[in-house]
Amino acid sequence: MMSTTSASRQRLPGIAALLLVSVTALSDTSEISRRDGLTIPVSPYPNWSYAGCYVDTVQTRMLPFNFYTGRPITNANCVSFCSNHGYYVAGTEYSGECWCGSSIIPGDTLAPDADCSMPCKGDSTEACGGPNRLTVYETASTFVDPGIMGFHSLGCWTLQPACGSSPQYWKIVQAYTSCIIGLFQ
Repeated sequence: MMSTTSASRQRLPGIAALLLVSVTALSDTSEISRRDGLTIPVSPYPNWSYAGCYVDTVQTRMLPFNFYTGRPITNANCVSFCSNHGYYVAGTEYSGECWCGSSIIPGDTLAPDADCSMPCKGDSTEACGGPNRLTVYETASTFVDPGIMGFHSLGCWTLQPACGSSPQYWKIVQAYTSCIIGLFQ
């Protein structure tokens, strides 16, 4: 008669093999299936990947730019829209909203994938965020600073303690700002 301990040990290699096959099969899929029947495309657009379900609120938007794409939202058409407009992060929210931004900022709050449980209006089998939740995708492409009105960023510099605090400095900033504002009136 076999003891329960030795019977359990004999089953372990079989369980380990089953887990290995399951993990291997999961790594070859193009979407994540969930218990609620919705899927999350792992890569809905070339060079983009699923980043997670994130908390988003009206007061503190994770992705600041909201776009109406002109058609019912899917993760793929939102990511395509954001990518074609030069953004590096895209997210769908509340079944039909598409949001874009330049980066995921440290401090943005990751939520459980189950929180992004509303079906997309353009494909009811896909998850498109939820109330105050974004299904987020990002690209690994390198960020290129587009500059503003012919000016280009020189990077981030450390200012001397007194730099920027003199009245003359603020007069220059005020004059420059007035000129820029005048161009748009």
